[in-house]
Amino acid sequence: MRSLKVLVCSAVLSLLLSLLSAGAVGQLARRWAVNTSEILSGHAFWGSGGLTVWDVDGDKRDEILFTSRNEGRLVCLGSDLELRWVFPPMDQPRLGAPFVKVSLVDVDNDGVFELSLALGQKLYVLRGRGDLVWVWDGPALGSICGAPQAYDVDDDGYVEFFLTDGSGRLYRISHGGETVWSRNLGSSSLAVAQPTICDLDRDGGYELVWATAEGVCCIDAETGADEWVYQASDVVPPIAVADVNGDHEYEVVLWKKGLGKVVCLSFYGAELWSWEHWLASPSPFHCPALGDVDGDGRMDLVIITNWGGFCLDVSGAEAFAKWEANFTAWSEEGLLPLVTYGGELFSYQSIADVDGDGRLEVLWVARFPIVVDGATGGLKAYYSEEGIPVEAATFPGWWGDLEGDGVSEWLCELEAPQFPQSQICCLQTGRFPGVSPWPEYYHSAYPAEYQQEQGWLVLKSAYSNSLWFPVSEVPALALLFISLTAPFIRGSSSRPPQGRQSRTWEV
Repeated sequence: MRSLKVLVCSAVLSLLLSLLSAGAVGQLARRWAVNTSEILSGHAFWGSGGLTVWDVDGDKRDEILFTSRNEGRLVCLGSDLELRWVFPPMDQPRLGAPFVKVSLVDVDNDGVFELSLALGQKLYVLRGRGDLVWVWDGPALGSICGAPQAYDVDDDGYVEFFLTDGSGRLYRISHGGETVWSRNLGSSSLAVAQPTICDLDRDGGYELVWATAEGVCCIDAETGADEWVYQASDVVPPIAVADVNGDHEYEVVLWKKGLGKVVCLSFYGAELWSWEHWLASPSPFHCPALGDVDGDGRMDLVIITNWGGFCLDVSGAEAFAKWEANFTAWSEEGLLPLVTYGGELFSYQSIADVDGDGRLEVLWVARFPIVVDGATGGLKAYYSEEGIPVEAATFPGWWGDLEGDGVSEWLCELEAPQFPQSQICCLQTGRFPGVSPWPEYYHSAYPAEYQQEQGWLVLKSAYSNSLWFPVSEVPALALLFISLTAPFIRGSSSRPPQGRQSRTWEV
């Protein structure tokens, strides 16, 4: 029976690869689908904040972790589609309406990764079989959203957690679940999400970069002291920190809801460039994806709007658009099913070589899954399900090899107007491993140690679910040369503003 299944999968895979390589628009093949309401014994399932895949219980097989937003629970599903556990159990009260993604964190330094997630106004740390380690029941004044972030910022050998809530407060929490400090950073952001933990100025200390309704705040991660503020309205978290222009300094990349605007800041908060969409109010929202999508050696950003997606080159002194993918036009031309459009609530995208041809594709989750060519933006494949209306919302996905059989899968969550139609769908895409700079929402939930071992994951973050991408190491003399000559090479925009506390670069 298993041999027959392998033969069928191989035949479908060969057909899919031939369609994609030939440039034809193909229908992605479904490997399986699970009705999400049936998982919880008829309890209505609605909308998670992302899928995390990891061997959480040590049985050498991956599990799928996702939250039920309206049930307020974390669900652990085996790769065999059997329910492993639910937290809290169904006979206990629900824990808020999460729109969160699980983070993998080694809390007690024993080499085993625990599960951390925020449900409602609390932070929970669980073991891989669903049993509770501890819960932070702090003074949060609003729901905590986004993936919990944890990093050892004080060099004591243990991680610290950093959370934000809907009231605009930011909290530092110890590895044992105790509040270290909290800060009121003003009004909450439009979509409250986690801060980005990074050594932004490369001085050996760590900063927190966070978007509020008034702009972007940068504070000292150890003490909570202010460092700088970039004032702007409608900035949408989370914030990405990377060396996008190859100058061995960090840049802060942010985007603004309702304005179609992408902004790049220096490591001390000065605006380097901004780019505005040519259409009025295209509403980019949620987390864009970074990566060299066309192989030209430059960093690109892909993001969806309320009519489609576009690719932006963010590597130079100014940003420019490389291509656009107009889903609405494709629908009108008959290339996609009717009523195809993006939107601020469907802004989830990944980047991966899904067909194994050495070229990257962009995987959009826009009403339903859509694949476009990374170099040109041309339509390659899509997936739609009979019985689930095209208007159905889709939520953040995951790309990788779920079953360890050398075949990649794309897990997507399709939400229909009727809960019994909602499902998690596993789409078969191509060979694995395939190069990917951004395989899932929030980049990747894989721990930093695992990311470093994976050659296929080419954009490696600093830790689980991080949006900080450390620059490659450079010789000490070269780093000193860069720090001393940068003001003369790039002009006055690279000089720290007057009054900024000077910090020595580590050489």
